[in-house]
Amino acid sequence: MEQVGELGRHLLAINHGDRGAQVPLPGAGMELLTGLLVEGVLEVPAGAVRVVHL
Repeated sequence: MEQVGELGRHLLAINHGDRGAQVPLPGAGMELLTGLLVEGVLEVPAGAVRVVHL
């Protein structure tokens, strides 16, 4: 899910599965929970949540 608001553009990815998932990104950004810079593809481990500030 992507949201745009006063604080910018964010992508929220929730993996309910038992395997890791790859989510294509529309650009580069900072993953807010891990602090990692991401670009192109966001890796979301099984059962994990990732929030990217784009």
